[in-house]
Amino acid sequence: MRIELLQKKDNPFLSRQEIDFEVRETKTTPSIKDLRQNIASLSNSKPELTIISIARHVFGSNIVRGKARIYREEKAMKAVEAKYILEKNFGKPKKESSPEKTEAPAPAKETEKQVK
Repeated sequence: MRIELLQKKDNPFLSRQEIDFEVRETKTTPSIKDLRQNIASLSNSKPELTIISIARHVFGSNIVRGKARIYREEKAMKAVEAKYILEKNFGKPKKESSPEKTEAPAPAKETEKQVK
């Protein structure tokens, strides 16, 4: 797998760098995790701040084209990116374990007293 960065564009308003890339010499579409790590190493940044928004295989060829965004800080990334994009790149966040919930006993059913 050989990755080529086609275009880099700085976006200071959103505190990120936008990259168009192309992956050559691949038979299948690489995983997002592999793409994030490789693009981050080529751009001298951290994989934790790299988002792969699109990665599509070009029909009839062994080329994958895509778009990536590299943020300067995690706070900006979480403020700008949609939740599903973050989940696609990093997985769903694990829920914090909360103390076991103790269920309140169900209210006792009152029996009807017949008046005679």
